[in-house]
Amino acid sequence: MKVDQRYHCFGCSEDGDVIDFTAKLFGLDLKEAAEKLAADFGIDAPFEGSHIEPAPVVKTGKAALEKRFNDCWRLYCEYLHLLKRWKEQYAPKITDEEWDDRFVEACHRIDQVEYYLDELWYADWPEREIIMNDLQSDMERIAKKPEISRLFSPEGPSL
Repeated sequence: MKVDQRYHCFGCSEDGDVIDFTAKLFGLDLKEAAEKLAADFGIDAPFEGSHIEPAPVVKTGKAALEKRFNDCWRLYCEYLHLLKRWKEQYAPKITDEEWDDRFVEACHRIDQVEYYLDELWYADWPEREIIMNDLQSDMERIAKKPEISRLFSPEGPSL
């Protein structure tokens, strides 16, 4: 798929602009898609009979945001170290050996986790909050891993 001012899928040949994409993604007609985009991004658009409410914007205090960032950062750093250890420790010793699930997870996730850490590090505070919101379910899944959860307080990281 190519995405710039327009999108084009080389698999199914779909293409269009942001309104077309939103309409396809959420099963809306074009007017509803435009209304949704306006509502989601807080654009005051004079749509006649508009009925879609804007997505709620949750503002976090600076201190709470910093704590959440530090917990998120630590969680992903610990997970990255765990993945690197798993990749070495559980790598197949012979070519016919069945791959351990931890080795497979490490192979799939190391680059992704390094990318998340880079994104978090170089983002400004508003962008960090958006990134952490996007990663919320992934962070919750990681925090439940026994190797990770024991490193945090009994109530876990503040994700």
